[in-house]
Amino acid sequence: MQSPNPSSIAQHIKRKLFRRYDYILAYSGPSLDELVRLAYPSKNVFVTNNTVDTDRLFSDKQRFITEPNTLRAQHELKDKCVLLWISKMEKHKRQHDLLDAWPQLRKLNSHLHLVLIGSGSLSDQIRRRAESLDAQRIHFLGRVTSGMDYNWICASDATIQCGGIGLAINQSMAFGKPTIISDEIGPDTDSLVDRQTGFGYQKGNQDDLVEEVKLALSNDRLVEKVTVDAQSIIRQHYSIDHMVSQIRSCPRSAFRSQKQSS
Repeated sequence: MQSPNPSSIAQHIKRKLFRRYDYILAYSGPSLDELVRLAYPSKNVFVTNNTVDTDRLFSDKQRFITEPNTLRAQHELKDKCVLLWISKMEKHKRQHDLLDAWPQLRKLNSHLHLVLIGSGSLSDQIRRRAESLDAQRIHFLGRVTSGMDYNWICASDATIQCGGIGLAINQSMAFGKPTIISDEIGPDTDSLVDRQTGFGYQKGNQDDLVEEVKLALSNDRLVEKVTVDAQSIIRQHYSIDHMVSQIRSCPRSAFRSQKQSS
């Protein structure tokens, strides 16, 4: 007798589990899509997009953009093109994909510099490799003080994440920076749509990564459209107010339904 497909078993278990709930708060669009595939009614799902306080980024933008010139001067990046990677330094973040691609990336622009920010179990390993690979044009900064991540995003020309995509993409998009990520499905990735609100590449594909960075740093017309649309979608759907509104809507719908049925 052939063994059941493990994925089919998982789908069956999920379907039975989710049917126990009248309403579900989903973290992202992909979560909603999966629930619909499992035959859960979409009208009972409230998407509370994961985010940071993006309203603060828009309202205090002037404060954040005053520091970047100082940062660039301190690190001798005043007239350089800065590609920023900012995240935890862990294996699933795939920092080595970016370092593997650096010999190709540095050929795109003689003024291109890579800034690495973050901390984690791979910090020492990544620092040593960055120094041996290109001590002049790769800047390993490690952990920075609270709030300095915003300043560095403002100081960059583009940001990139290769895996384990996190909320730094919301910050980058809110500040109007070309944002490049791998095509990884997760709760924090659905805000970025390739060539619409950012730039996506096939995870692990070094050539594709290089092409997307090239596009994000050279196609001014596309970048302007993409960054404007990115800021718009962040304003509308990725704010704390929107998240709270969706959370409140869930119990209200439940109370209305209960009242109508009683």
